[in-house]
Amino acid sequence: MSEKEVAVLGSMGELFIRGGSNSALDQYARWNEPDHRAELERVTNAWTMLIRDRHQRVTRLGPRFFQTLIPENSSLYPHLLPPEYRHIDGPTAALSGINRELSVDRGWYVDAFSVLDGDASNDRMWPRTGSHWTPAGTRALTVDLLERIDPQAAAEVREVPLTASAKIESDLGNHLFGQGVAEFAPAPDPESLTFGRRLTKLDYHDDATPKRSSWRCDDPLIDQRVLIFGTHTLRSHRWRTASPGGSCACSESRSSCGHPKCEMTQFVSTCPTS
Repeated sequence: MSEKEVAVLGSMGELFIRGGSNSALDQYARWNEPDHRAELERVTNAWTMLIRDRHQRVTRLGPRFFQTLIPENSSLYPHLLPPEYRHIDGPTAALSGINRELSVDRGWYVDAFSVLDGDASNDRMWPRTGSHWTPAGTRALTVDLLERIDPQAAAEVREVPLTASAKIESDLGNHLFGQGVAEFAPAPDPESLTFGRRLTKLDYHDDATPKRSSWRCDDPLIDQRVLIFGTHTLRSHRWRTASPGGSCACSESRSSCGHPKCEMTQFVSTCPTS
């Protein structure tokens, strides 16, 4: 375990988020304790109502609006956790409850855990040393999302071969080893793509809070403008991203609301205006 208990080393060199602002591994045990059942129901209902309310408010303005809650690698690779965490089997009870409640809203809500867990490619969805997706994980969620927007586009992305290699910098290695750790993961070969090759970065603000960037694609798969906010793990062709900070999604302070942290929520809105 790292000095500040942020990361923990599992089997086969797998790194997991242990603590930090999300107290990730503690949430698996917390929501299964009898004393927290009432709180679990409150949190599940609050998030479900919030997500549905956001969808209604945004879609009334015209854009299509998609939402998802991103799991972390403990949910998919519990067999690689240290022995004291081997009781974990899937997502937390809170995330499972939210996914279950929103299963009737599959037209716009993406159950990211089911998508990643059901991927048949046998590719790793996360690198061993980091908490952000590999290109394979990004592709799996992108395909599932595109199936709601343009099934033909989804089929094209599904067939993109991961024949190249991408270097992935670890965001957890510093916590355990005092220095960054890099690894390589299968990635698309740009030369094999029939779309998205003429991509221009318009601006990037790494020092801003929240971070944000914008891109223009002159040969997009879908000729639409896309806004993505909440996290930066998806890679699209015409988009703008930002990461939330400060308060919880319910507008209460994080110390008082007890909700899952905002960084775990991802929102995608597509607009027909190019």
